[in-house]
Amino acid sequence: MRATFYTLTLACLLVQGFPHSARAALGGAADSVESDRVTMKGLVRPLPAGAVQKQELQLPSGTVVT
Repeated sequence: MRATFYTLTLACLLVQGFPHSARAALGGAADSVESDRVTMKGLVRPLPAGAVQKQELQLPSGTVVT
């Protein structure tokens, strides 16, 4: 019984440690940035880039997504 408990606990910890899937797309609508910001709980900063509109998302962890 104790071995089963340890096996299940280890399995749960391993599953939580798996990397999450990532998705990326180019050329989407500008409103997709807002949905990404809400999903990732980040801050949006527009960047001057000439003819192309760029935006950065800064995540709470400090990661910056451009």
